[in-house]
Order: sequence, then structure tokens, then C-alpha cells
Amino acid sequence: MADRADTQSPALAFGKGAIGGVGAGMLVAMVPIVGAIGLVLALLMATRIALRQTERRVEVLVVGSGFMLGLGALLLYGSWNVITACRETSDFCGDANVVPLLVGAIVVLVVGGAGTLWSLRVVRQ
Repeated sequence: MADRADTQSPALAFGKGAIGGVGAGMLVAMVPIVGAIGLVLALLMATRIALRQTERRVEVLVVGSGFMLGLGALLLYGSWNVITACRETSDFCGDANVVPLLVGAIVVLVVGGAGTLWSLRVVRQ
């Protein structure tokens, strides 16, 4: 019987990760504490799978890369939305500090991009 990692294409795994990242970003935006706890649990589960099931490490890397890019894209959109909406007010929405959200989005996108490049290298070998 074929293993699940053998039958799932890397593009499909990446797409599932990206959709999951966007969904997680929406959850973090709507219910921050629940979303943050969910992100930590997802990271712990992915790490556990990657350490215990060595045949699924590539799949976890590909899905994780897509997840990070999806999450980073949603966070970047959120920070852009805050900047454009608050730019119209006289006090920038009560002096809203969008820098942490913007920095977080950029860091998540860079990590997701690095993971994507690494997963492309691993998948092609």
C-alpha cells in the first residue's frame, strides 16, 4: 500500500498549507488568543510529525512553507489595510502602531519563502 506522502503531490501539499495559513491568519485576526494558541499547537504537532515520522518530513516542510506564506500574506494585507484606513484620519486611528504587525508579516513571509526554496530543493532531489 502506498504511503500518503508518496501519493500527494508537493503542489497540492503546498496549496493545502497556504489555505490553512490564510485560515489561521483569519482566526488570529478574529480571536487573537485562540488563534495564537492554535498556531503554537499546530507548530508542536508539525514538529512531532517531522521528528517521529521521518518519511513525512518533506511533506511537513512543504505544507509548513505554504502555511507560512499564506499566513504572512494575510498579515501583510491586514497591515496594509490598517495603514490605508488610518492614513485618512487626523491622528492615524489614535496613533495606531502598525509596525509590529508589519514586521511580523515580513518575518513570516521571509521564513515561508526560505522554507519554500528549501522544500523545492529537497523535492527535486
